[in-house]
Amino acid sequence: MTEKLKAVIMRWDAKPKTIKRWLQKEKNPVWAFHRMDLENAGDDLFEKKQFKKLIQQAKRNPETTSLATHLQGELTQYWITMKKDPGEIYRKFQLDEIQSKKDIFNKPEFAAWVNYADQLNFTLAVKKMDGTRNVANSVEDDVLRFWVKSGKTPDKTLVDLRLDKITSMDNPMWNP
Repeated sequence: MTEKLKAVIMRWDAKPKTIKRWLQKEKNPVWAFHRMDLENAGDDLFEKKQFKKLIQQAKRNPETTSLATHLQGELTQYWITMKKDPGEIYRKFQLDEIQSKKDIFNKPEFAAWVNYADQLNFTLAVKKMDGTRNVANSVEDDVLRFWVKSGKTPDKTLVDLRLDKITSMDNPMWNP
């Protein structure tokens, strides 16, 4: 009974200390997703604040930094695909709530937000240019079709693009 009550309470909001403890105890990610009520998030997974907290905490642990960076990259790509407003992402990162704007430059969320805005602007600019819009869309479609037809897994694609061994410090997405 106590465990059920604890599970219900924990689903509402996992604190960074709790997530850190789970990472240190090497808890199964499925278990952590259940405790944070993320297993049924479906298409809304990337929108859950618990998911973002999990990523931020995992980035602080040397053993999970690579995975967290990959997940943050996926989150950024999801936002680009959904054409999320940079102002909305700014608020999601709670950058609007920082008291001293001098401190904003020290926040990893600010760097991620700037990166997102840059990538979104680049993506939208390329697609808007008359000469490149059709080419960009066609190349993107052709590459995706080729990967699907060839049965290429996402892991194999990362290896082929030489992105499988990139650390967060090497990743151009996080270091413009």
